[in-house]
Amino acid sequence: MIDKDLEFISQALDHQLSDEQLKEFNEKMRDDAFRKKYLNFIMDERLLAKTFEIRNLQEQAEETKPKEPVEKNRLVSFIGSLAAAIALSFILLSNSYFAKVTSDSSASIIRKGKEISISKSFELQTGDKILSGDKPLSFTYPDKTSIELQPNSTALVSYTDAGGKKINLLTGDLTADVKKQTKGKEMQIITKDSKALVLGTKFTISSEQVKSNLQVHKGKVQFFNTTGSKDYVVGGEFAMAKSDAPVISQESFISDKRKQQDAVRYNKWLSYSKKFINDPDTVAYYDFEDINENQVKTLHNKALATQDLPLNGDIISTLSISGRWHQKGSLYFSEYGYVDFLSHEVYNIPGPITVFAWMKVKKFDRPWQTIISKGDGTWRLARKKHLNSMEFCCNGLTPAPGHLFGKQEVNDAKWHLLVGTYDGKKMKLYVDGKLDVEREAYGNIRQDNYPVNIGANSQHKSRRDFEGWIDELGIMRRALSADEVREMYEIGKP
Repeated sequence: MIDKDLEFISQALDHQLSDEQLKEFNEKMRDDAFRKKYLNFIMDERLLAKTFEIRNLQEQAEETKPKEPVEKNRLVSFIGSLAAAIALSFILLSNSYFAKVTSDSSASIIRKGKEISISKSFELQTGDKILSGDKPLSFTYPDKTSIELQPNSTALVSYTDAGGKKINLLTGDLTADVKKQTKGKEMQIITKDSKALVLGTKFTISSEQVKSNLQVHKGKVQFFNTTGSKDYVVGGEFAMAKSDAPVISQESFISDKRKQQDAVRYNKWLSYSKKFINDPDTVAYYDFEDINENQVKTLHNKALATQDLPLNGDIISTLSISGRWHQKGSLYFSEYGYVDFLSHEVYNIPGPITVFAWMKVKKFDRPWQTIISKGDGTWRLARKKHLNSMEFCCNGLTPAPGHLFGKQEVNDAKWHLLVGTYDGKKMKLYVDGKLDVEREAYGNIRQDNYPVNIGANSQHKSRRDFEGWIDELGIMRRALSADEVREMYEIGKP
Protein backbone atom coordinates (compact mmCIF):
# COMPACT_ATOMS: atom_id res chain seq x y z
CA MET A 1 0.00 0.00 0.00
CA ILE A 2 1.39 3.41 -0.99
CA ASP A 3 2.05 5.79 1.89
CA LYS A 4 0.30 9.00 0.78
CA ASP A 5 2.41 11.14 3.10
CA LEU A 6 5.65 9.84 1.54
CA GLU A 7 4.22 10.38 -1.92
CA PHE A 8 3.28 13.95 -0.94
CA ILE A 9 6.81 14.54 0.41
CA SER A 10 8.32 13.19 -2.79
CA GLN A 11 6.16 15.54 -4.88
CA ALA A 12 7.27 18.43 -2.69
CA LEU A 13 10.92 17.59 -3.20
CA ASP A 14 10.32 17.33 -6.95
CA HIS A 15 8.67 20.77 -6.89
CA GLN A 16 5.35 19.40 -8.18
CA LEU A 17 3.02 21.10 -5.71
CA SER A 18 0.50 23.78 -6.57
CA ASP A 19 0.11 26.89 -4.43
CA GLU A 20 -2.70 25.28 -2.44
CA GLN A 21 -0.75 22.05 -2.01
CA LEU A 22 2.28 24.01 -0.86
CA LYS A 23 0.15 25.66 1.84
CA GLU A 24 -1.13 22.22 2.85
CA PHE A 25 2.44 20.92 3.00
CA ASN A 26 3.52 23.76 5.30
CA GLU A 27 0.55 23.05 7.59
CA LYS A 28 1.34 19.33 7.70
CA MET A 29 4.92 20.15 8.70
CA ARG A 30 3.51 21.34 12.05
CA ASP A 31 2.48 17.74 12.82
CA ASP A 32 5.17 15.79 14.66
CA ALA A 33 4.43 12.46 12.93
CA PHE A 34 4.48 13.98 9.43
CA ARG A 35 7.62 15.97 10.18
CA LYS A 36 9.37 12.82 11.40
CA LYS A 37 8.52 11.05 8.13
CA TYR A 38 9.80 14.04 6.21
CA LEU A 39 13.05 14.20 8.16
CA ASN A 40 13.71 10.50 7.76
CA PHE A 41 12.91 10.78 4.06
CA ILE A 42 15.34 13.59 3.31
CA MET A 43 18.11 11.92 5.29
CA ASP A 44 18.31 9.24 2.57
CA GLU A 45 21.44 9.98 0.48
CA ARG A 46 19.61 9.57 -2.80
CA LEU A 47 16.98 12.10 -1.78
CA LEU A 48 19.56 14.57 -0.49
CA ALA A 49 20.86 14.57 -4.06
CA LYS A 50 17.46 15.89 -5.11
CA THR A 51 17.87 18.71 -2.59
CA PHE A 52 21.15 19.77 -4.17
CA GLU A 53 19.53 19.51 -7.57
CA ILE A 54 16.86 21.97 -6.47
CA ARG A 55 19.57 24.23 -5.11
CA ASN A 56 21.17 24.25 -8.58
CA LEU A 57 17.81 25.29 -10.03
CA GLN A 58 17.80 28.24 -7.65
CA GLU A 59 21.25 29.32 -8.82
CA GLN A 60 20.13 29.08 -12.43
CA ALA A 61 17.04 31.14 -11.63
CA GLU A 62 19.27 33.89 -10.25
CA GLU A 63 21.33 33.95 -13.47
CA THR A 64 18.40 34.17 -15.88
CA LYS A 65 15.21 36.14 -15.26
CA PRO A 66 12.25 33.72 -15.24
CA LYS A 67 9.14 34.35 -17.26
CA GLU A 68 6.95 33.91 -14.21
CA PRO A 69 8.34 35.84 -11.19
CA VAL A 70 5.70 34.26 -8.94
CA GLU A 71 7.13 30.80 -9.64
CA LYS A 72 10.59 31.98 -8.67
CA ASN A 73 9.24 33.36 -5.40
CA ARG A 74 7.53 30.05 -4.67
CA LEU A 75 10.73 28.18 -5.44
CA VAL A 76 12.89 30.41 -3.24
CA SER A 77 10.34 30.25 -0.41
CA PHE A 78 10.16 26.47 -0.66
CA ILE A 79 13.94 26.05 -0.77
CA GLY A 80 14.27 28.30 2.31
CA SER A 81 11.75 26.16 4.21
CA LEU A 82 13.47 23.00 3.00
CA ALA A 83 16.91 24.18 4.09
CA ALA A 84 15.56 25.09 7.52
CA ALA A 85 13.86 21.70 7.79
CA ILE A 86 17.09 19.90 6.88
CA ALA A 87 19.01 21.87 9.50
CA LEU A 88 16.28 21.11 12.03
CA SER A 89 16.44 17.43 11.13
CA PHE A 90 20.04 17.14 12.28
CA ILE A 91 19.06 18.77 15.57
CA LEU A 92 15.93 16.71 16.18
CA LEU A 93 17.59 13.44 15.25
CA SER A 94 20.53 14.13 17.53
CA ASN A 95 20.22 12.64 21.02
CA SER A 96 21.93 15.68 22.49
CA TYR A 97 18.92 17.91 21.74
CA PHE A 98 16.62 16.33 24.33
CA ALA A 99 16.62 16.96 28.07
CA LYS A 100 17.82 14.24 30.42
CA VAL A 101 16.64 13.45 33.94
CA THR A 102 19.36 14.32 36.49
CA SER A 103 17.78 13.20 39.76
CA ASP A 104 16.53 9.98 41.30
CA SER A 105 12.80 10.18 41.83
CA SER A 106 9.49 8.38 41.79
CA ALA A 107 8.42 10.19 38.63
CA SER A 108 6.87 8.76 35.50
CA ILE A 109 5.91 9.98 32.05
CA ILE A 110 3.02 9.36 29.74
CA ARG A 111 4.32 8.72 26.21
CA LYS A 112 1.94 7.78 23.40
CA GLY A 113 -0.74 6.91 25.95
CA LYS A 114 1.46 4.64 28.07
CA GLU A 115 2.80 5.44 31.52
CA ILE A 116 6.53 4.73 31.92
CA SER A 117 8.56 4.89 35.12
CA ILE A 118 11.69 7.00 34.73
CA SER A 119 14.99 7.29 36.56
CA LYS A 120 18.25 9.20 36.39
CA SER A 121 19.66 9.70 32.84
CA PHE A 122 16.28 9.00 31.27
CA GLU A 123 15.91 10.98 28.03
CA LEU A 124 12.77 13.10 27.67
CA GLN A 125 11.20 13.55 24.26
CA THR A 126 8.84 16.12 22.84
CA GLY A 127 5.28 15.35 23.85
CA ASP A 128 6.20 13.59 27.09
CA LYS A 129 3.82 14.33 29.95
CA ILE A 130 5.76 14.29 33.22
CA LEU A 131 4.21 13.23 36.54
CA SER A 132 6.71 14.24 39.22
CA GLY A 133 5.39 11.98 41.99
CA ASP A 134 6.12 12.65 45.66
CA LYS A 135 9.67 13.91 45.10
CA PRO A 136 11.16 16.76 43.03
CA LEU A 137 12.24 15.84 39.50
CA SER A 138 15.19 17.57 37.85
CA PHE A 139 16.11 17.49 34.18
CA THR A 140 18.72 19.33 32.18
CA TYR A 141 18.98 20.39 28.54
CA PRO A 142 22.24 20.17 26.53
CA ASP A 143 22.86 23.91 27.00
CA LYS A 144 22.83 23.34 30.80
CA THR A 145 19.37 24.87 31.25
CA SER A 146 17.96 23.04 34.27
CA ILE A 147 14.40 22.53 35.47
CA GLU A 148 13.23 21.24 38.84
CA LEU A 149 9.62 20.11 38.86
CA GLN A 150 8.26 20.15 42.39
CA PRO A 151 6.42 17.17 43.97
CA ASN A 152 2.93 16.39 42.71
CA SER A 153 3.37 18.57 39.62
CA THR A 154 2.52 17.80 36.01
CA ALA A 155 4.20 19.21 32.91
CA LEU A 156 4.31 18.63 29.17
CA VAL A 157 7.69 19.10 27.42
CA SER A 158 7.97 20.10 23.78
CA TYR A 159 9.55 22.68 21.48
CA THR A 160 8.26 25.83 19.82
CA ASP A 161 7.84 26.13 16.05
CA ALA A 162 11.10 28.11 16.01
CA GLY A 163 12.95 25.35 17.86
CA GLY A 164 12.92 26.93 21.34
CA LYS A 165 12.27 24.98 24.52
CA LYS A 166 8.68 24.82 25.71
CA ILE A 167 7.12 23.52 28.92
CA ASN A 168 3.40 23.45 29.65
CA LEU A 169 3.08 23.47 33.45
CA LEU A 170 -0.30 21.83 33.90
CA THR A 171 -0.32 21.74 37.70
CA GLY A 172 2.09 22.52 40.49
CA ASP A 173 5.39 24.42 40.58
CA LEU A 174 8.75 24.48 38.88
CA THR A 175 12.05 26.25 39.37
CA ALA A 176 14.20 27.03 36.34
CA ASP A 177 17.77 28.12 35.69
CA VAL A 178 17.62 29.06 32.01
CA LYS A 179 20.91 29.71 30.26
CA LYS A 180 21.15 32.40 27.59
CA GLN A 181 18.74 31.62 24.75
CA THR A 182 18.62 32.92 21.17
CA LYS A 183 16.30 35.86 20.57
CA GLY A 184 13.26 34.59 18.72
CA LYS A 185 13.74 31.19 20.32
CA GLU A 186 12.96 32.19 23.89
CA MET A 187 12.10 29.41 26.27
CA GLN A 188 8.36 29.35 26.94
CA ILE A 189 6.77 28.29 30.22
CA ILE A 190 3.00 28.11 29.79
CA THR A 191 0.26 27.58 32.37
CA LYS A 192 -3.50 27.78 31.96
CA ASP A 193 -3.35 31.43 33.12
CA SER A 194 -0.01 32.66 31.83
CA LYS A 195 2.94 32.55 29.47
CA ALA A 196 6.54 33.38 30.40
CA LEU A 197 9.12 34.21 27.71
CA VAL A 198 12.66 33.65 28.94
CA LEU A 199 15.99 34.56 27.35
CA GLY A 200 18.03 33.54 30.38
CA THR A 201 17.29 33.80 34.09
CA LYS A 202 16.46 32.02 37.34
CA PHE A 203 12.84 31.95 38.44
CA THR A 204 10.04 29.98 40.06
CA ILE A 205 6.54 29.67 38.59
CA SER A 206 3.42 28.05 40.02
CA SER A 207 0.11 27.09 38.44
CA GLU A 208 -2.75 27.41 40.92
CA GLN A 209 -6.50 27.03 40.58
CA VAL A 210 -7.35 30.55 39.34
CA LYS A 211 -3.94 32.18 38.89
CA SER A 212 -0.25 31.69 38.21
CA ASN A 213 2.58 33.26 40.20
CA LEU A 214 6.07 34.13 38.98
CA GLN A 215 9.04 34.87 41.22
CA VAL A 216 12.22 36.01 39.42
CA HIS A 217 15.46 35.45 41.32
CA LYS A 218 17.86 36.78 38.69
CA GLY A 219 17.51 38.24 35.19
CA LYS A 220 14.28 39.26 33.46
CA VAL A 221 11.12 37.47 32.32
CA GLN A 222 8.30 38.77 30.13
CA PHE A 223 5.08 37.56 31.76
CA PHE A 224 1.63 37.49 30.10
CA ASN A 225 -1.88 36.62 31.21
CA THR A 226 -4.46 35.05 28.88
CA THR A 227 -5.96 38.40 27.86
CA GLY A 228 -2.67 39.94 26.74
CA SER A 229 -1.70 42.03 29.75
CA LYS A 230 2.07 41.79 30.26
CA ASP A 231 4.95 43.13 32.27
CA TYR A 232 8.67 42.56 32.60
CA VAL A 233 9.51 40.95 35.92
CA VAL A 234 13.14 41.33 37.01
CA GLY A 235 15.27 39.85 39.77
CA GLY A 236 13.80 40.50 43.20
CA GLU A 237 10.27 40.94 41.85
CA PHE A 238 7.17 38.77 41.53
CA ALA A 239 3.95 38.97 39.52
CA MET A 240 0.59 37.27 39.34
CA ALA A 241 -1.34 36.33 36.20
CA LYS A 242 -5.15 36.13 36.22
CA SER A 243 -7.66 36.54 33.43
CA ASP A 244 -9.48 39.38 35.23
CA ALA A 245 -6.51 41.44 36.43
CA PRO A 246 -3.43 43.10 34.94
CA VAL A 247 0.03 41.58 35.17
CA ILE A 248 2.14 43.91 37.28
CA SER A 249 5.59 43.30 38.79
CA GLN A 250 6.11 43.98 42.49
CA GLU A 251 9.09 44.03 44.85
CA SER A 252 9.46 40.74 46.68
CA PHE A 253 12.30 41.64 49.01
CA ILE A 254 12.76 44.75 51.14
CA SER A 255 15.82 45.11 53.38
CA ASP A 256 15.46 45.61 57.14
CA LYS A 257 17.10 49.02 56.81
CA ARG A 258 14.56 50.07 54.17
CA LYS A 259 11.71 48.79 56.35
CA GLN A 260 12.92 50.89 59.28
CA GLN A 261 13.26 54.01 57.13
CA ASP A 262 9.84 53.43 55.61
CA ALA A 263 8.28 52.93 59.04
CA VAL A 264 9.50 56.35 60.23
CA ARG A 265 8.09 58.13 57.16
CA TYR A 266 4.88 56.12 57.21
CA ASN A 267 4.10 56.77 60.88
CA LYS A 268 4.82 60.46 60.47
CA TRP A 269 2.35 60.57 57.57
CA LEU A 270 -0.34 58.69 59.52
CA SER A 271 -0.17 61.28 62.25
CA TYR A 272 -0.26 64.16 59.78
CA SER A 273 -3.14 62.74 57.70
CA LYS A 274 -5.50 63.03 60.68
CA LYS A 275 -5.53 66.72 59.83
CA PHE A 276 -7.59 65.96 56.73
CA ILE A 277 -9.69 63.25 58.34
CA ASN A 278 -10.80 65.65 61.10
CA ASP A 279 -11.20 68.76 58.94
CA PRO A 280 -14.92 69.73 58.83
CA ASP A 281 -14.46 70.82 55.20
CA THR A 282 -13.32 67.37 54.09
CA VAL A 283 -16.13 65.85 52.03
CA ALA A 284 -14.41 62.49 51.49
CA TYR A 285 -11.03 61.06 52.39
CA TYR A 286 -9.79 57.69 51.11
CA ASP A 287 -6.51 56.55 52.65
CA PHE A 288 -6.56 52.93 51.29
CA GLU A 289 -5.25 51.78 54.67
CA ASP A 290 -7.66 48.87 55.11
CA ILE A 291 -7.07 47.41 51.63
CA ASN A 292 -5.43 44.00 51.76
CA GLU A 293 -5.75 40.52 50.27
CA ASN A 294 -8.72 39.77 52.52
CA GLN A 295 -10.48 43.09 52.00
CA VAL A 296 -10.52 44.25 48.40
CA LYS A 297 -14.22 44.97 47.95
CA THR A 298 -14.81 48.31 49.66
CA LEU A 299 -12.91 51.61 49.73
CA HIS A 300 -13.95 53.34 52.96
CA ASN A 301 -14.45 57.06 53.43
CA LYS A 302 -12.55 58.16 56.55
CA ALA A 303 -13.72 61.80 56.72
CA LEU A 304 -15.40 62.33 60.12
CA ALA A 305 -17.73 65.05 58.84
CA THR A 306 -19.48 62.66 56.42
CA GLN A 307 -19.37 59.32 58.23
CA ASP A 308 -23.15 59.09 58.21
CA LEU A 309 -23.32 59.35 54.39
CA PRO A 310 -23.03 56.46 51.86
CA LEU A 311 -19.66 57.53 50.47
CA ASN A 312 -17.85 54.18 50.47
CA GLY A 313 -16.80 52.89 47.04
CA ASP A 314 -17.11 49.49 45.39
CA ILE A 315 -13.70 48.20 44.32
CA ILE A 316 -14.03 46.67 40.85
CA SER A 317 -11.24 44.21 39.89
CA THR A 318 -8.27 46.25 41.07
CA LEU A 319 -5.17 44.85 42.76
CA SER A 320 -4.20 45.44 46.37
CA ILE A 321 -0.55 46.48 46.26
CA SER A 322 1.98 48.39 48.39
CA GLY A 323 1.93 52.16 48.07
CA ARG A 324 4.46 54.92 48.77
CA TRP A 325 5.96 52.81 51.55
CA HIS A 326 5.74 49.04 51.77
CA GLN A 327 3.47 49.37 54.85
CA LYS A 328 1.12 51.71 52.96
CA GLY A 329 -2.03 50.39 51.33
CA SER A 330 -2.85 51.26 47.73
CA LEU A 331 -4.65 49.94 44.66
CA TYR A 332 -3.35 49.27 41.18
CA PHE A 333 -5.79 50.52 38.52
CA SER A 334 -6.07 49.43 34.90
CA GLU A 335 -8.57 48.69 32.16
CA TYR A 336 -9.70 45.77 34.30
CA GLY A 337 -10.91 47.80 37.27
CA TYR A 338 -11.70 51.03 39.09
CA VAL A 339 -13.60 52.25 42.18
CA ASP A 340 -17.27 53.12 41.74
CA PHE A 341 -19.38 55.28 44.07
CA LEU A 342 -23.09 55.92 44.39
CA SER A 343 -24.31 59.22 43.00
CA HIS A 344 -24.68 61.63 45.92
CA GLU A 345 -25.38 65.36 46.12
CA VAL A 346 -22.50 65.92 48.55
CA TYR A 347 -20.09 65.51 45.61
CA ASN A 348 -21.78 68.44 43.81
CA ILE A 349 -19.46 71.14 45.11
CA PRO A 350 -20.02 74.57 43.49
CA GLY A 351 -16.76 75.89 44.92
CA PRO A 352 -14.44 76.47 46.61
CA ILE A 353 -12.94 72.99 46.15
CA THR A 354 -9.74 70.98 46.53
CA VAL A 355 -9.15 67.60 44.94
CA PHE A 356 -5.86 65.83 45.70
CA ALA A 357 -4.34 62.42 45.03
CA TRP A 358 -1.08 60.52 45.40
CA MET A 359 -0.47 58.49 42.24
CA LYS A 360 2.18 56.77 40.12
CA VAL A 361 1.77 56.17 36.38
CA LYS A 362 2.53 52.75 34.95
CA LYS A 363 1.69 53.77 31.41
CA PHE A 364 -0.19 56.48 29.55
CA ASP A 365 -1.82 54.62 26.65
CA ARG A 366 -5.08 56.52 26.01
CA PRO A 367 -6.18 60.19 26.18
CA TRP A 368 -7.70 61.72 29.32
CA GLN A 369 -6.86 58.81 31.63
CA THR A 370 -8.59 59.62 34.90
CA ILE A 371 -7.35 59.78 38.48
CA ILE A 372 -10.73 60.86 39.90
CA SER A 373 -13.74 62.47 38.29
CA LYS A 374 -17.41 63.20 38.76
CA GLY A 375 -18.38 62.32 35.21
CA ASP A 376 -17.04 64.61 32.53
CA GLY A 377 -19.08 67.77 33.12
CA THR A 378 -18.14 68.91 36.62
CA TRP A 379 -14.74 68.43 38.30
CA ARG A 380 -11.90 65.98 37.67
CA LEU A 381 -8.16 65.24 37.86
CA ALA A 382 -6.95 63.49 34.72
CA ARG A 383 -4.25 63.16 32.13
CA LYS A 384 -3.96 66.10 29.74
CA LYS A 385 -5.23 64.68 26.45
CA HIS A 386 -2.50 62.36 25.10
CA LEU A 387 0.40 64.21 26.79
CA ASN A 388 2.50 63.35 29.86
CA SER A 389 1.15 66.14 32.08
CA MET A 390 -2.13 66.50 34.00
CA GLU A 391 -5.30 68.60 33.94
CA PHE A 392 -7.60 69.95 36.64
CA CYS A 393 -11.08 70.71 35.37
CA CYS A 394 -14.03 72.58 36.89
CA ASN A 395 -16.68 72.88 34.18
CA GLY A 396 -19.13 75.76 34.48
CA LEU A 397 -16.60 78.39 35.51
CA THR A 398 -16.01 81.62 33.62
CA PRO A 399 -14.17 82.06 31.36
CA ALA A 400 -15.18 78.78 29.80
CA PRO A 401 -14.14 76.05 29.45
CA GLY A 402 -13.04 75.25 32.97
CA HIS A 403 -9.85 73.40 31.95
CA LEU A 404 -6.49 74.01 33.56
CA PHE A 405 -3.78 72.21 31.60
CA GLY A 406 -0.57 71.37 33.45
CA LYS A 407 3.01 71.46 32.17
CA GLN A 408 4.92 69.22 34.60
CA GLU A 409 5.40 65.70 33.19
CA VAL A 410 4.43 62.85 35.52
CA ASN A 411 4.83 59.79 33.28
CA ASP A 412 8.06 58.65 34.91
CA ALA A 413 7.04 55.69 37.16
CA LYS A 414 7.52 57.86 40.28
CA TRP A 415 5.08 58.87 43.00
CA HIS A 416 3.52 62.31 42.55
CA LEU A 417 1.15 64.45 44.58
CA LEU A 418 -1.49 66.16 42.44
CA VAL A 419 -3.59 68.96 43.94
CA GLY A 420 -6.26 70.98 42.14
CA THR A 421 -7.84 73.98 43.88
CA TYR A 422 -10.48 76.62 43.08
CA ASP A 423 -11.08 79.44 45.58
CA GLY A 424 -13.69 81.49 43.68
CA LYS A 425 -11.06 83.66 42.00
CA LYS A 426 -8.41 81.32 40.63
CA MET A 427 -7.93 77.72 39.57
CA LYS A 428 -4.55 76.21 40.48
CA LEU A 429 -2.82 72.90 39.76
CA TYR A 430 0.07 71.80 41.97
CA VAL A 431 2.47 68.94 41.26
CA ASP A 432 4.71 67.68 44.07
CA GLY A 433 4.06 70.71 46.27
CA LYS A 434 4.85 73.30 43.61
CA LEU A 435 2.45 75.43 41.58
CA ASP A 436 2.39 74.08 38.03
CA VAL A 437 -0.21 76.35 36.39
CA GLU A 438 -2.99 78.76 37.41
CA ARG A 439 -5.62 80.99 35.82
CA GLU A 440 -8.34 83.39 36.86
CA ALA A 441 -11.82 81.93 37.16
CA TYR A 442 -15.11 82.68 38.88
CA GLY A 443 -18.63 81.33 39.14
CA ASN A 444 -20.02 77.97 40.25
CA ILE A 445 -18.89 74.51 39.19
CA ARG A 446 -21.58 72.73 37.20
CA GLN A 447 -23.60 70.00 38.94
CA ASP A 448 -25.01 66.72 37.61
CA ASN A 449 -25.98 63.20 38.68
CA TYR A 450 -23.00 61.27 37.35
CA PRO A 451 -21.28 59.20 40.06
CA VAL A 452 -17.71 59.69 41.17
CA ASN A 453 -15.15 57.16 39.90
CA ILE A 454 -11.54 56.67 40.90
CA GLY A 455 -9.36 55.41 38.06
CA ALA A 456 -12.14 55.89 35.50
CA ASN A 457 -14.71 58.35 34.15
CA SER A 458 -18.35 57.30 34.69
CA GLN A 459 -19.42 59.31 31.64
CA HIS A 460 -16.90 57.56 29.36
CA LYS A 461 -16.87 53.96 30.55
CA SER A 462 -13.80 51.88 29.57
CA ARG A 463 -12.32 54.72 27.51
CA ARG A 464 -10.37 56.73 30.09
CA ASP A 465 -9.17 54.08 32.53
CA PHE A 466 -6.02 54.91 34.48
CA GLU A 467 -3.05 52.51 34.45
CA GLY A 468 -1.03 52.80 37.63
CA TRP A 469 -1.11 53.18 41.42
CA ILE A 470 -3.24 55.42 43.64
CA ASP A 471 -2.76 55.28 47.40
CA GLU A 472 -4.46 58.35 48.91
CA LEU A 473 -7.13 60.78 47.78
CA GLY A 474 -9.27 63.58 49.20
CA ILE A 475 -12.06 66.00 48.28
CA MET A 476 -12.60 69.23 50.25
CA ARG A 477 -15.03 72.18 50.29
CA ARG A 478 -12.24 74.72 50.55
CA ALA A 479 -9.10 75.60 48.64
CA LEU A 480 -5.88 74.51 50.30
CA SER A 481 -3.22 77.20 50.51
CA ALA A 482 0.15 76.91 48.81
CA ASP A 483 1.78 76.34 52.22
CA GLU A 484 -0.63 73.51 53.03
CA VAL A 485 0.06 71.85 49.68
CA ARG A 486 3.82 72.15 50.18
CA GLU A 487 3.58 70.71 53.69
CA MET A 488 1.47 67.78 52.46
CA TYR A 489 4.08 66.90 49.86
CA GLU A 490 7.11 67.24 52.16
CA ILE A 491 5.59 64.99 54.82
CA GLY A 492 4.00 62.51 52.41
CA LYS A 493 6.68 62.02 49.77
CA PRO A 494 8.29 58.55 49.74
